[in-house]
Amino acid sequence: MDEPAGRPTPAHEPSDDARGTTLPDRADLLAALRAWAAEHGLVLAAAELREPASSVTLAPDPAVLHALTVDAVARGDVPADWDDDTAALTEGTPAWTWSEATARAYDRHRIVGRRDAHLRALTGLLAAHGHHGAVELRITGPTPRHILEHLAEVRTGRPRPTGG
Repeated sequence: MDEPAGRPTPAHEPSDDARGTTLPDRADLLAALRAWAAEHGLVLAAAELREPASSVTLAPDPAVLHALTVDAVARGDVPADWDDDTAALTEGTPAWTWSEATARAYDRHRIVGRRDAHLRALTGLLAAHGHHGAVELRITGPTPRHILEHLAEVRTGRPRPTGG
């Protein structure tokens, strides 16, 4: 299935068009990309694997975001109203402000701070699978709403499934 121009093709849907030729051994490369992402606390959100240029989109692994939230709470890094069991965990509250700060910190340290190293590693991984063209890397960051969802789960004590 072809995607509109400018949008990445989902990792599970190969396509050919005027933008280039789909790479051979796509399943092996996708498996390698997924494994690499998992090793780095990310998930493969989308991939457009073509010659002469490919794009890869990664996102934070939800299990890692949850673990980081649990760790922050365990260290006492909590919203200002954390001890108030009736405090809302919604937009505009201290919990939202905390979630915004946490999302920015994640973006700064885990995405921006590692982007160049990730691009070099992924370029090498694609080259090892026969792709020697350009690689565009996109890494989406967590939103405050993502962080707030994990904070709510920690607060209510619900277990989080492992593996993203």
